Amino acid sequence: MKTKTQIGFLAVVALLGIHAHAQEVDYVDFNAGTWAVNPAYSSAPTNPGAPAADYTTIAPRKNQGVQITCFAAKPGGGIDVIYNYSGFQVQTTTRTEQYKAFAHNYQPTGNQEAFWGAKVGGGVDYLYYDSYGAGNVHKYDPASNLTGTYNALVPSSAGTHILSSYAARAGGGIDFLYYDDVLDTAVAQDTGLNPGTVYQALSLNTAAGGYPAGGGFNNPLAFWGAKVGGGVDIMFYNGTWNNIPLADNLADRNYIALAGADGSGLDQGCYAARADGGIDLIYLVGDGSEANPWQAVTYNVTPIVPGKNYTAIAMDRSGLVPGDFFALGAAAAPVETKITNVAKLGNGSFQIDGSGGPGLTYYLQATSDLASPLSWVPVTSTVADGGGLFQFVDPEAVNHTKRFYSVYK
Repeated sequence: MKTKTQIGFLAVVALLGIHAHAQEVDYVDFNAGTWAVNPAYSSAPTNPGAPAADYTTIAPRKNQGVQITCFAAKPGGGIDVIYNYSGFQVQTTTRTEQYKAFAHNYQPTGNQEAFWGAKVGGGVDYLYYDSYGAGNVHKYDPASNLTGTYNALVPSSAGTHILSSYAARAGGGIDFLYYDDVLDTAVAQDTGLNPGTVYQALSLNTAAGGYPAGGGFNNPLAFWGAKVGGGVDIMFYNGTWNNIPLADNLADRNYIALAGADGSGLDQGCYAARADGGIDLIYLVGDGSEANPWQAVTYNVTPIVPGKNYTAIAMDRSGLVPGDFFALGAAAAPVETKITNVAKLGNGSFQIDGSGGPGLTYYLQATSDLASPLSWVPVTSTVADGGGLFQFVDPEAVNHTKRFYSVYK
Protein backbone atom coordinates (compact mmCIF):
# COMPACT_ATOMS: atom_id res chain seq x y z
CA MET A 1 0.00 0.00 0.00
CA LYS A 2 1.31 3.50 -0.85
CA THR A 3 0.44 6.79 0.82
CA LYS A 4 1.69 10.32 0.32
CA THR A 5 1.52 13.10 2.88
CA GLN A 6 2.57 16.67 1.84
CA ILE A 7 4.16 18.78 4.60
CA GLY A 8 5.11 22.26 3.33
CA PHE A 9 8.12 21.83 1.06
CA LEU A 10 8.65 18.26 2.16
CA ALA A 11 6.74 15.08 1.39
CA VAL A 12 6.70 11.58 2.79
CA VAL A 13 6.11 8.62 0.49
CA ALA A 14 5.57 5.63 2.79
CA LEU A 15 5.90 2.21 1.20
CA LEU A 16 3.92 0.25 3.73
CA GLY A 17 3.52 -3.51 4.15
CA ILE A 18 1.45 -6.17 5.89
CA HIS A 19 3.14 -8.96 7.81
CA ALA A 20 1.77 -12.24 6.44
CA HIS A 21 -0.04 -14.62 8.78
CA ALA A 22 1.56 -17.81 7.51
CA GLN A 23 1.33 -21.36 8.81
CA GLU A 24 4.76 -22.91 9.28
CA VAL A 25 6.75 -25.68 10.93
CA ASP A 26 9.80 -24.53 12.85
CA TYR A 27 12.67 -26.85 13.74
CA VAL A 28 13.83 -26.00 17.27
CA ASP A 29 17.38 -26.90 18.35
CA PHE A 30 18.08 -27.64 22.01
CA ASN A 31 21.67 -27.16 23.15
CA ALA A 32 22.91 -26.91 26.73
CA GLY A 33 19.75 -25.35 28.12
CA THR A 34 19.04 -22.98 25.23
CA TRP A 35 16.56 -23.23 22.36
CA ALA A 36 16.66 -21.62 18.93
CA VAL A 37 14.84 -22.03 15.64
CA ASN A 38 17.09 -23.56 12.98
CA PRO A 39 15.86 -22.13 9.64
CA ALA A 40 17.76 -24.74 7.61
CA TYR A 41 15.42 -27.49 8.86
CA SER A 42 12.24 -25.39 9.03
CA SER A 43 9.50 -24.88 6.46
CA ALA A 44 8.71 -21.77 4.49
CA PRO A 45 8.40 -18.88 5.26
CA THR A 46 11.09 -19.29 7.97
CA ASN A 47 13.14 -21.13 5.34
CA PRO A 48 12.23 -19.44 2.01
CA GLY A 49 13.61 -22.30 -0.11
CA ALA A 50 11.68 -25.05 1.71
CA PRO A 51 8.17 -26.39 1.10
CA ALA A 52 5.23 -24.65 2.77
CA ALA A 53 3.56 -26.33 5.75
CA ASP A 54 -0.19 -25.87 5.93
CA TYR A 55 -1.21 -28.46 8.57
CA THR A 56 -3.75 -28.81 11.38
CA THR A 57 -1.48 -30.90 13.61
CA ILE A 58 1.83 -32.76 13.70
CA ALA A 59 2.97 -35.70 15.83
CA PRO A 60 6.23 -37.69 16.01
CA ARG A 61 6.90 -40.91 14.19
CA LYS A 62 8.63 -43.47 16.38
CA ASN A 63 11.69 -44.17 14.29
CA GLN A 64 15.10 -45.13 15.62
CA GLY A 65 18.44 -44.13 14.14
CA VAL A 66 16.81 -42.14 11.33
CA GLN A 67 16.39 -38.37 10.84
CA ILE A 68 13.59 -36.75 12.83
CA THR A 69 10.27 -37.44 11.14
CA CYS A 70 6.68 -36.73 12.04
CA PHE A 71 3.19 -37.16 10.66
CA ALA A 72 1.31 -34.02 9.59
CA ALA A 73 -2.45 -33.75 9.02
CA LYS A 74 -3.63 -31.62 6.11
CA PRO A 75 -6.63 -29.34 6.78
CA GLY A 76 -8.56 -30.64 3.75
CA GLY A 77 -7.72 -34.27 4.50
CA GLY A 78 -4.65 -36.44 4.12
CA ILE A 79 -1.31 -37.08 5.81
CA ASP A 80 2.18 -35.88 4.92
CA VAL A 81 5.41 -37.21 6.40
CA ILE A 82 7.88 -34.42 7.17
CA TYR A 83 11.51 -34.90 8.11
CA ASN A 84 14.79 -33.03 8.49
CA TYR A 85 17.08 -34.95 6.17
CA SER A 86 19.26 -32.38 4.30
CA GLY A 87 16.79 -29.65 5.17
CA PHE A 88 13.02 -29.59 5.56
CA GLN A 89 11.48 -32.34 3.41
CA VAL A 90 7.87 -33.37 2.75
CA GLN A 91 6.58 -36.73 1.54
CA THR A 92 2.91 -37.03 0.55
CA THR A 93 0.78 -40.13 1.17
CA THR A 94 -2.49 -41.40 -0.29
CA ARG A 95 -4.62 -40.96 2.85
CA THR A 96 -7.60 -38.61 2.39
CA GLU A 97 -9.29 -38.58 5.84
CA GLN A 98 -9.26 -35.48 8.04
CA TYR A 99 -7.36 -36.10 11.27
CA LYS A 100 -7.04 -33.86 14.32
CA ALA A 101 -4.63 -35.89 16.51
CA PHE A 102 -2.07 -38.72 16.26
CA ALA A 103 -0.33 -41.03 18.76
CA HIS A 104 2.40 -43.52 17.82
CA ASN A 105 3.11 -46.99 19.26
CA TYR A 106 5.23 -46.47 22.39
CA GLN A 107 5.46 -50.17 23.25
CA PRO A 108 8.56 -52.21 22.24
CA THR A 109 6.26 -54.89 20.74
CA GLY A 110 4.02 -54.77 17.72
CA ASN A 111 4.43 -52.65 14.60
CA GLN A 112 6.82 -49.83 15.47
CA GLU A 113 5.41 -47.81 12.58
CA ALA A 114 1.82 -48.07 13.85
CA PHE A 115 -0.10 -45.06 15.17
CA TRP A 116 -3.62 -43.92 16.02
CA GLY A 117 -5.37 -41.16 14.09
CA ALA A 118 -8.36 -39.39 15.69
CA LYS A 119 -10.60 -38.06 12.94
CA VAL A 120 -12.39 -34.72 12.71
CA GLY A 121 -16.04 -35.38 13.56
CA GLY A 122 -15.34 -38.64 15.43
CA GLY A 123 -13.75 -42.05 14.99
CA VAL A 124 -10.21 -43.38 15.40
CA ASP A 125 -8.17 -45.23 12.78
CA TYR A 126 -5.38 -47.76 13.29
CA LEU A 127 -2.70 -46.55 10.85
CA TYR A 128 0.77 -47.71 9.95
CA TYR A 129 3.60 -46.29 7.88
CA ASP A 130 5.12 -48.50 5.19
CA SER A 131 8.70 -47.27 5.55
CA TYR A 132 10.12 -50.18 3.56
CA GLY A 133 7.72 -49.90 0.65
CA ALA A 134 6.55 -46.78 -1.12
CA GLY A 135 6.58 -44.80 2.12
CA ASN A 136 2.80 -44.72 2.31
CA VAL A 137 0.39 -44.63 5.26
CA HIS A 138 -2.15 -47.47 5.37
CA LYS A 139 -5.28 -48.08 7.48
CA TYR A 140 -5.79 -51.41 9.22
CA ASP A 141 -9.54 -51.77 8.75
CA PRO A 142 -10.31 -54.55 11.29
CA ALA A 143 -9.03 -52.37 14.15
CA SER A 144 -10.34 -49.01 12.86
CA ASN A 145 -13.60 -49.54 14.71
CA LEU A 146 -13.57 -46.87 17.44
CA THR A 147 -16.28 -44.22 17.17
CA GLY A 148 -15.50 -41.79 19.99
CA THR A 149 -14.71 -38.11 19.42
CA TYR A 150 -11.40 -36.99 20.92
CA ASN A 151 -9.58 -33.67 21.25
CA ALA A 152 -6.10 -35.10 21.81
CA LEU A 153 -4.11 -38.34 21.87
CA VAL A 154 -0.82 -39.28 23.49
CA PRO A 155 1.11 -42.60 23.50
CA SER A 156 0.78 -44.66 26.68
CA SER A 157 3.37 -46.90 28.30
CA ALA A 158 0.84 -48.38 30.73
CA GLY A 159 0.54 -52.18 30.71
CA THR A 160 1.67 -54.33 27.80
CA HIS A 161 -1.03 -53.52 25.25
CA ILE A 162 0.23 -52.92 21.71
CA LEU A 163 -0.46 -49.44 20.35
CA SER A 164 -1.99 -48.01 23.50
CA SER A 165 -2.88 -44.37 23.95
CA TYR A 166 -4.62 -41.95 26.25
CA ALA A 167 -7.39 -40.02 24.52
CA ALA A 168 -9.06 -36.82 25.76
CA ARG A 169 -12.81 -37.11 25.14
CA ALA A 170 -14.45 -34.06 23.54
CA GLY A 171 -17.09 -34.13 26.27
CA GLY A 172 -14.62 -34.53 29.14
CA GLY A 173 -12.57 -37.30 30.72
CA ILE A 174 -9.84 -39.67 29.50
CA ASP A 175 -10.12 -42.98 27.65
CA PHE A 176 -7.41 -45.63 27.35
CA LEU A 177 -7.19 -46.92 23.77
CA TYR A 178 -5.41 -50.12 22.85
CA TYR A 179 -5.25 -52.78 20.16
CA ASP A 180 -6.30 -56.27 21.27
CA ASP A 181 -4.20 -58.55 19.06
CA VAL A 182 -6.16 -61.65 20.14
CA LEU A 183 -9.53 -60.24 19.10
CA ASP A 184 -7.97 -58.16 16.31
CA THR A 185 -9.92 -55.10 17.34
CA ALA A 186 -9.45 -51.71 19.00
CA VAL A 187 -10.76 -51.09 22.51
CA ALA A 188 -11.64 -47.82 24.28
CA GLN A 189 -11.59 -48.16 28.08
CA ASP A 190 -12.83 -45.38 30.35
CA THR A 191 -10.08 -44.58 32.88
CA GLY A 192 -12.54 -42.81 35.19
CA LEU A 193 -10.20 -39.82 35.30
CA ASN A 194 -11.83 -36.41 35.67
CA PRO A 195 -15.03 -37.00 33.64
CA GLY A 196 -16.09 -33.36 34.00
CA THR A 197 -12.80 -31.92 32.72
CA VAL A 198 -12.21 -31.21 29.03
CA TYR A 199 -8.58 -31.43 27.95
CA GLN A 200 -7.22 -29.85 24.78
CA ALA A 201 -3.72 -31.38 24.96
CA LEU A 202 -1.96 -34.40 26.52
CA SER A 203 1.70 -35.30 27.07
CA LEU A 204 3.32 -38.53 28.20
CA ASN A 205 6.28 -38.50 30.60
CA THR A 206 9.28 -39.47 28.48
CA ALA A 207 12.06 -37.52 30.18
CA ALA A 208 14.21 -38.60 33.13
CA GLY A 209 16.96 -37.29 35.38
CA GLY A 210 15.32 -34.51 37.36
CA TYR A 211 15.32 -30.75 36.87
CA PRO A 212 16.55 -29.42 39.22
CA ALA A 213 18.89 -32.39 39.57
CA GLY A 214 17.31 -35.17 41.61
CA GLY A 215 13.97 -33.42 42.07
CA GLY A 216 10.53 -33.80 40.61
CA PHE A 217 8.20 -36.71 40.03
CA ASN A 218 9.93 -39.42 38.01
CA ASN A 219 7.09 -41.76 37.01
CA PRO A 220 7.21 -43.13 33.45
CA LEU A 221 3.50 -43.95 33.65
CA ALA A 222 2.47 -40.36 34.33
CA PHE A 223 1.05 -37.89 31.83
CA TRP A 224 -0.01 -34.26 31.67
CA GLY A 225 -3.36 -32.83 30.59
CA ALA A 226 -3.87 -29.19 29.60
CA LYS A 227 -7.40 -28.05 30.46
CA VAL A 228 -9.62 -25.94 28.24
CA GLY A 229 -9.55 -22.43 29.70
CA GLY A 230 -6.28 -22.85 31.59
CA GLY A 231 -4.43 -25.00 34.09
CA VAL A 232 -2.92 -28.49 33.99
CA ASP A 233 -3.48 -31.86 35.64
CA ILE A 234 -0.99 -34.66 35.99
CA MET A 235 -2.26 -38.23 36.10
CA PHE A 236 -0.57 -41.62 36.47
CA TYR A 237 -1.15 -45.37 36.35
CA ASN A 238 -0.17 -47.85 39.08
CA GLY A 239 -2.69 -50.59 38.45
CA THR A 240 -5.44 -47.99 38.53
CA TRP A 241 -5.54 -44.44 37.22
CA ASN A 242 -5.10 -41.58 39.68
CA ASN A 243 -4.50 -37.83 39.89
CA ILE A 244 -1.54 -36.17 41.57
CA PRO A 245 -2.89 -33.42 43.88
CA LEU A 246 -1.31 -30.13 42.81
CA ALA A 247 -0.94 -27.11 45.09
CA ASP A 248 -0.32 -25.03 41.95
CA ASN A 249 -1.68 -26.21 38.60
CA LEU A 250 -0.73 -23.12 36.53
CA ALA A 251 -4.38 -22.06 36.27
CA ASP A 252 -3.29 -18.72 34.79
CA ARG A 253 -1.62 -20.44 31.81
CA ASN A 254 -3.68 -21.61 28.84
CA TYR A 255 -1.73 -24.31 27.00
CA ILE A 256 -3.00 -25.59 23.66
CA ALA A 257 -0.27 -28.16 22.93
CA LEU A 258 1.99 -30.35 25.09
CA ALA A 259 4.95 -32.65 24.34
CA GLY A 260 7.29 -34.63 26.58
CA ALA A 261 10.55 -32.74 27.07
CA ASP A 262 12.85 -35.48 25.81
CA GLY A 263 16.54 -34.86 26.29
CA SER A 264 16.06 -31.71 28.39
CA GLY A 265 17.03 -33.40 31.68
CA LEU A 266 13.57 -32.72 33.04
CA ASP A 267 11.92 -35.09 35.48
CA GLN A 268 8.27 -35.49 34.44
CA GLY A 269 8.33 -32.31 32.42
CA CYS A 270 6.98 -31.21 29.08
CA TYR A 271 7.00 -28.45 26.53
CA ALA A 272 3.79 -26.43 26.58
CA ALA A 273 2.64 -24.13 23.77
CA ARG A 274 0.94 -21.04 25.18
CA ALA A 275 -2.25 -19.61 23.70
CA ASP A 276 -0.71 -16.14 23.96
CA GLY A 277 2.43 -17.19 22.07
CA GLY A 278 5.67 -19.02 22.72
CA ILE A 279 6.51 -22.31 24.43
CA ASP A 280 7.04 -22.89 28.16
CA LEU A 281 8.97 -25.71 29.80
CA ILE A 282 6.93 -27.01 32.76
CA TYR A 283 7.71 -29.59 35.42
CA LEU A 284 6.85 -30.65 38.99
CA VAL A 285 8.52 -29.73 42.26
CA GLY A 286 7.81 -31.01 45.78
CA ASP A 287 7.53 -34.46 47.29
CA GLY A 288 3.78 -34.76 47.88
CA SER A 289 4.01 -34.15 51.61
CA GLU A 290 1.89 -31.63 53.49
CA ALA A 291 4.96 -29.47 54.03
CA ASN A 292 6.14 -29.75 50.43
CA PRO A 293 3.18 -30.48 48.14
CA TRP A 294 3.48 -31.11 44.42
CA GLN A 295 3.42 -27.95 42.32
CA ALA A 296 3.59 -27.40 38.58
CA VAL A 297 6.10 -24.67 37.70
CA THR A 298 7.68 -23.16 34.60
CA TYR A 299 11.43 -23.49 34.13
CA ASN A 300 11.81 -20.31 32.08
CA VAL A 301 9.79 -17.16 32.65
CA THR A 302 10.33 -16.01 29.05
CA PRO A 303 8.66 -18.49 26.68
CA ILE A 304 10.87 -20.48 24.35
CA VAL A 305 10.57 -19.06 20.82
CA PRO A 306 8.38 -16.09 21.85
CA GLY A 307 6.09 -14.28 19.46
CA LYS A 308 4.67 -17.27 17.60
CA ASN A 309 1.42 -19.07 18.26
CA TYR A 310 2.20 -22.78 18.15
CA THR A 311 -0.58 -25.37 18.05
CA ALA A 312 1.39 -28.65 18.00
CA ILE A 313 4.83 -29.95 18.98
CA ALA A 314 6.51 -33.10 17.62
CA MET A 315 9.52 -34.31 19.60
CA ASP A 316 12.54 -36.20 18.29
CA ARG A 317 11.89 -39.94 18.53
CA SER A 318 14.96 -40.96 16.52
CA GLY A 319 17.35 -40.87 19.46
CA LEU A 320 19.78 -38.85 17.35
CA VAL A 321 19.12 -35.32 18.59
CA PRO A 322 17.35 -35.50 21.99
CA GLY A 323 15.72 -32.24 22.98
CA ASP A 324 15.06 -31.07 19.41
CA PHE A 325 11.51 -30.79 18.08
CA PHE A 326 9.27 -29.58 15.29
CA ALA A 327 6.71 -26.93 16.26
CA LEU A 328 3.66 -26.15 14.12
CA GLY A 329 2.19 -22.70 14.32
CA ALA A 330 1.60 -19.34 12.77
CA ALA A 331 3.72 -16.26 12.54
CA ALA A 332 2.70 -13.23 14.54
CA ALA A 333 -0.78 -11.99 13.72
CA PRO A 334 -1.03 -9.60 10.77
CA VAL A 335 0.24 -6.14 11.71
CA GLU A 336 -0.12 -3.12 9.45
CA THR A 337 2.88 -0.83 9.14
CA LYS A 338 1.79 2.79 8.91
CA ILE A 339 2.98 6.39 9.30
CA THR A 340 1.28 7.99 12.29
CA ASN A 341 2.81 11.50 12.27
CA VAL A 342 5.24 13.71 10.32
CA ALA A 343 6.59 17.07 11.46
CA LYS A 344 9.21 19.69 10.60
CA LEU A 345 11.17 20.48 13.76
CA GLY A 346 12.33 23.89 14.89
CA ASN A 347 15.97 23.19 13.98
CA GLY A 348 15.04 22.29 10.41
CA SER A 349 15.16 18.50 10.93
CA PHE A 350 12.27 16.33 9.79
CA GLN A 351 10.63 13.73 12.08
CA ILE A 352 8.61 10.71 10.99
CA ASP A 353 6.68 8.55 13.49
CA GLY A 354 5.21 5.14 12.67
CA SER A 355 3.85 1.88 14.03
CA GLY A 356 4.38 -1.71 12.92
CA GLY A 357 5.76 -4.99 14.21
CA PRO A 358 7.55 -5.13 17.59
CA GLY A 359 11.28 -5.71 17.18
CA LEU A 360 11.25 -5.27 13.39
CA THR A 361 13.89 -3.10 11.68
CA TYR A 362 12.59 -0.20 9.59
CA TYR A 363 14.57 1.83 7.07
CA LEU A 364 14.29 5.43 5.88
CA GLN A 365 15.50 6.55 2.46
CA ALA A 366 15.12 9.83 0.61
CA THR A 367 15.14 11.44 -2.83
CA SER A 368 14.79 15.01 -4.09
CA ASP A 369 12.85 14.03 -7.23
CA LEU A 370 10.04 11.53 -7.80
CA ALA A 371 10.57 11.51 -11.56
CA SER A 372 11.38 8.13 -13.06
CA PRO A 373 13.82 6.50 -12.66
CA LEU A 374 13.76 7.02 -8.89
CA SER A 375 17.07 7.31 -7.08
CA TRP A 376 16.73 6.68 -3.35
CA VAL A 377 19.50 7.51 -0.87
CA PRO A 378 19.66 5.65 2.49
CA VAL A 379 19.13 7.98 5.46
CA THR A 380 18.90 5.84 8.62
CA SER A 381 17.29 2.80 10.22
CA THR A 382 15.67 1.99 13.55
CA VAL A 383 14.15 -0.93 15.46
CA ALA A 384 10.50 -0.76 16.57
CA ASP A 385 9.97 -0.96 20.33
CA GLY A 386 7.93 -3.57 22.20
CA GLY A 387 4.72 -1.80 21.21
CA GLY A 388 5.70 -1.65 17.54
CA LEU A 389 6.41 2.11 17.57
CA PHE A 390 9.34 3.64 15.70
CA GLN A 391 10.66 7.11 14.90
CA PHE A 392 13.07 8.66 12.39
CA VAL A 393 14.71 12.10 12.51
CA ASP A 394 16.52 13.44 9.41
CA PRO A 395 18.88 16.29 10.36
CA GLU A 396 19.85 16.70 6.68
CA ALA A 397 16.35 17.97 5.83
CA VAL A 398 17.50 21.53 6.67
CA ASN A 399 19.79 21.41 3.60
CA HIS A 400 16.99 20.60 1.11
CA THR A 401 14.24 22.75 -0.34
CA LYS A 402 12.22 19.62 -0.93
CA ARG A 403 12.76 15.97 -0.03
CA PHE A 404 10.69 12.80 -0.37
CA TYR A 405 10.99 9.87 2.00
CA SER A 406 10.34 6.15 1.74
CA VAL A 407 9.84 3.99 4.83
CA TYR A 408 10.15 0.23 4.44
CA LYS A 409 10.97 -2.92 6.37
